[in-house]
Amino acid sequence: MKKLFLLLALFGVVFTACEAGDGLDEGGNNSNIDYYDPNNPLSNKKCSNNEILYISKSCLPMELNTYDGWGAKLTSNIYENGVGRLTFNGKVTTIPEKAFYENGLLEYIKFPNSVTSIGVLAFYGCNNLASITILDGVTLIGNNAFSDCSNLSRVDISDLSAWCRINFGIEGANPLSNGARLYISNSEVVELIIPSDITEIKGYTFSGCTSITKVTIHNCVTSIGALAFSDCSNMINITIPDSVISVGYGAFEGCASLPIIENIRYADTYIVGVVDSTNTTYSIAENTRFIGDYAFYYCRSLIDVTIPDTVISIGSSAFEGCFRLASVTIPDSVTSIGAWAVRECKSLENIKISESITSIGIEAFYYCNVTSITIPYSVTSIGHGAFASCGNLTSIYCKPTTPPTGNSSMFSNNASSRKIYVPRNSAEAYKSASGWSDYKWAIEGYDF
Repeated sequence: MKKLFLLLALFGVVFTACEAGDGLDEGGNNSNIDYYDPNNPLSNKKCSNNEILYISKSCLPMELNTYDGWGAKLTSNIYENGVGRLTFNGKVTTIPEKAFYENGLLEYIKFPNSVTSIGVLAFYGCNNLASITILDGVTLIGNNAFSDCSNLSRVDISDLSAWCRINFGIEGANPLSNGARLYISNSEVVELIIPSDITEIKGYTFSGCTSITKVTIHNCVTSIGALAFSDCSNMINITIPDSVISVGYGAFEGCASLPIIENIRYADTYIVGVVDSTNTTYSIAENTRFIGDYAFYYCRSLIDVTIPDTVISIGSSAFEGCFRLASVTIPDSVTSIGAWAVRECKSLENIKISESITSIGIEAFYYCNVTSITIPYSVTSIGHGAFASCGNLTSIYCKPTTPPTGNSSMFSNNASSRKIYVPRNSAEAYKSASGWSDYKWAIEGYDF
């Protein structure tokens, strides 16, 4: 079964004040141990299918929030040699809803691999819980199962693929069904390690996991789904291997702390390159054909980018929010510029659009700092607000002899002195064309 260990590494792990025994099983050795975690004094204690082990801050038996829904009946709750032991009359199959809800005494827990589900809010508010391992048998983790566990420093999940299938609807239309997500409430240093036997990270899988700061993906992963890491707002570093050939829409949207991501590809395309936040330039690899949606979205350190002449399209929001980007040359191979492609690139002063572009998307150059722009002969459509709010834009050279389709917002809020130069013999056609007629006072004939 695929293995995934989610390692959340904090400084200063809280250890129990109780004596947890010698860490060996009944035979004096560590055989038949399900897992080993050096930070969890229960990890090398043998746990039968009809029992749950725990360590309580009080060193006394804990009261449970519910005695129903465990899959078997509780027969005893004792605390001996620094370890609590819940014993049932059969296999424990479920940690039920709110089982340990707001239990401020629980520090460590170990349950057997017969457990297949952890209920909604099962460990909610266990603010002294420091470490937990979820074994292979678990296929369902309920919403907010570990929310507000403010001291939780380590979570090992052995089979995330099954958990994602249940909680994120791998095959369904809504992968974030019922808002289910892994949620670790502390915001300290957290590392997510995805090993090489996972081949796909599904859409939304880690969306909103604000505690994750670092991600390492090993080299059997081939695809990262749409919005997979979206809104991981504290992520500052990610390593993505060459094996990844597909990155979905908005996979890193809202990762405001992430500088520029290393070596992400979209199909046969390199999208992003430099991981060092001080690196200000980037050359997209030769043979790249597409710059995908959100490729360099809010890469705030980027000043200069080189696009090779193998690229044929630039996706929506590809460079949106790159505040320091000062110059972009779009080669002749590019035929389309997506919506919001360089939106709010406030430092962008120089734009060269290729002679093969046929369409310019909605708000593609919105709020850029250009003073002059040339629209090539090949353009047949200009999207809503494509050059709007470019406050310093004074000269627009529009070469097509037939006015491209557009609307009255194409050049709204440009410099008050802005002129639109069009082919001399087409000036009257522009002045009467839909959208262009709103700028007829600025349109002048020009010999290109």
